[in-house]
Amino acid sequence: MASVLNTVIAVAEGVFESPVRPDDTFFDLGADSLRIVEFAQRLEDRLGVPVDLDGLVSGDPIEKFVGELDRSLPEAPRSAR
Repeated sequence: MASVLNTVIAVAEGVFESPVRPDDTFFDLGADSLRIVEFAQRLEDRLGVPVDLDGLVSGDPIEKFVGELDRSLPEAPRSAR
């Protein structure tokens, strides 16, 4: 899960142009609908899997989103994480 968290944080910092902590929410970062979609697209491109937009707008911390995302990834790439 650590590499997924690092990937999410790197993508989020690129989109939101500010430092990101695992306990931040996307709204803490100033998310709006356009940035959420941009973040989801960039993350999908990096991970190769669809990103659930509901998880991005839930108001939960990024670390919770990452845990759910990590569980949705195929088993094979997990061993490489």
